[in-house]
Amino acid sequence: MKAYLTLDGTLLPIDRIAADRPFYSGKHKKHGMNAQVITSLVQAVLTLHLTSSE
Repeated sequence: MKAYLTLDGTLLPIDRIAADRPFYSGKHKKHGMNAQVITSLVQAVLTLHLTSSE
């Protein structure tokens, strides 16, 4: 039996000041939260994980 999953991640922009460094993404040059999603082949969300952009 084979299982196929899709992993995707994106930066969700948030309104922060420069003092909140853990939420700053140097790659995107903005503050945000990293959202990572794992879905099944039928696009059912299996897990959603939010982290800081460090």
